Amino acid sequence: YMTNTTYGKGLPGGTQGVLSGFYFAALRTYCYRKGLEVNGALNVDNTIFDNTQILLNSANAYFVYTAGKYTPKPIADLVFNADTFEFTKDNILGEWNIALGSKRNKQNRAKINFFNPKENWQADIITFPEDDATNTWLDEDNDVLNEKTIDLPLTSEERQAKAIGIFLIKLSRYQDIVTFKSTWQCLQNDIGDPIYVTHDVPGWNNKKFRIVGMTLQQDATVDVTLIEYPDEDIWIPDHSYT
Repeated sequence: YMTNTTYGKGLPGGTQGVLSGFYFAALRTYCYRKGLEVNGALNVDNTIFDNTQILLNSANAYFVYTAGKYTPKPIADLVFNADTFEFTKDNILGEWNIALGSKRNKQNRAKINFFNPKENWQADIITFPEDDATNTWLDEDNDVLNEKTIDLPLTSEERQAKAIGIFLIKLSRYQDIVTFKSTWQCLQNDIGDPIYVTHDVPGWNNKKFRIVGMTLQQDATVDVTLIEYPDEDIWIPDHSYT
């Protein structure tokens, strides 16, 4: 879709193009491992941007533009180890802002829309948690319902739709965002990379985050945006093909 000159964006492919073949291959491997399949029809009346988002949503992925390449990355678990970059007093410059996730952005119930081939490809809905199931998130939110509608028009398997929907509602419970200026050395990281934050003001020691924004300024400082990394295993499980 990104390279097609008739129906898509018409971006140049190959080694000289602006698409990262390595990361497209990595996303293909991720989708196979998780059992995620894109299956459906795109409306060419939509903008290319909107259709690209629909494709990425079905693959549980997002696009970043880095080092002159459009790079797809899955919203997947990350590896934290001794080589993971760390933000500390030494590379956090001046004031910084910590925005705790609001209740409005933390969903406690999901309605997942997909097209079901078992029902002659009619629209179908999965509700999670189900009406008669215990909802611990709703209990945590003082019984204030905050329902999220998740549209997956290119998903045609109930198992896959449910897996993506459950993951997204769990992810919404982790929305604390940190913004600050840093030194240019942080540019060794890419959008989506795992990082640690250690700082005595919030009392953090190797607290896990994911990079969601980096902008180089004229004074060689970098505006950094981080989002908290879940402290539990919320990720889409591997699919069994047996």
